[in-house]
Order: sequence, then C-alpha cells, then structure tokens
Amino acid sequence: MCHLNPELTVAFTGCTLWHTALIAIHRYLVVVHSDAYNRISKRAYTALVLVVARAVPFLCVLPGIARGFDGVGYVPKLLRCVLLSDQRDRIMLVTTVLTIVPCIVVVLCYSRVILYVLVSTCRMKTQTSRKELRITTIFGAIFLVVVGGFTPYSVVRSIDRNYELDADIYLAVSVCYSVATCSISFHHIGPRRD
Repeated sequence: MCHLNPELTVAFTGCTLWHTALIAIHRYLVVVHSDAYNRISKRAYTALVLVVARAVPFLCVLPGIARGFDGVGYVPKLLRCVLLSDQRDRIMLVTTVLTIVPCIVVVLCYSRVILYVLVSTCRMKTQTSRKELRITTIFGAIFLVVVGGFTPYSVVRSIDRNYELDADIYLAVSVCYSVATCSISFHHIGPRRD
C-alpha cells in the first residue's frame, strides 16, 4: 500500500487540478461564449469533463504502476513512500501534464472571463455581469488556495532531492498540501452556482 500511495496521490492531485482547469473552461464558455454553450449537449459535455479529468492523470501514473512501482520508495524522514528523485523524467512529465498545463488553462480562462465581464459591466452595468464576476472571483480564489498549497510542497521536493532539509519543513508543506486538498473538496461539495 505504501508504494501505491504516491501513485494514487499523483493521480488524485492531477484529477483535482484537471477538474479545476475544466471548471475554468466551463466558466469561460458560460460567460464569454454563452450562445455556443447553450447549443452543446450538457450530458456529452459532462461526460467529457468527467472522463478527461480522470483519464489524463491516471494515464500519467500508469507507467509507474505497470513497472511494479519501480520509482517509489520509503523515506524514513518523511514517514511515507514517495516518488524517488531518480525519476526525474517521470516527475517532470507528471509536473508538466498534471500541474503546469491545468494552471495555465485556469489563468488564461479566468483572465479572459474577468476581462470580458469588466468590459461588459462598463458597457451595460448589468446584474448578470456582476454575478459572473463574483462567481469567477470565487473560483479564482479557490484556485489560488490550491496552487498556494500544492506549490510549496512541489518546490521543496524539487529543491531537496536528497531529503536533507529538516522534517519540520516537510510537515509544514504537507499541511499546505492538505489545505489545498480540503479546499478542493469543499469546492466540489459546495452549491452549484450556474
């Protein structure tokens, strides 16, 4: 189970970030291209989101699982199994596909939504525009909490390849990571706003 845990952590974190990116795309479509959004099949769209948000992360961890958890090991200082630092190519692939790409998607979509809403608000001063800006701000804040939680852990793991840093630093960044995970859980169970 210890060897399976890092793989599942990577997959579930990837699911979280891809789901957040797909929510950003959804907000972009709802706000900026509402006519196109109204024409698409909601069932097909929902199915696509659910499949993509899960398939991409699990495809990224499949090689590690297929190789029998080859790049995973127990680190006594951390009291858990982690992806080992000799797995640089795999860690870079996972970081790029499961973290960097979704974050870029979120930033681009929310930037476009905020710009669109601000321009619309200046033109029309509508209640709908203010509502869309408020909803987008809420999603943006949740995204910042997520990135603020996942980033310190990723940075520490990247810098400290030989686990020389104090265990308390790992404890602190693990707490940040947990806060990010909890904020996503809260976000997913919160009320639907559109």
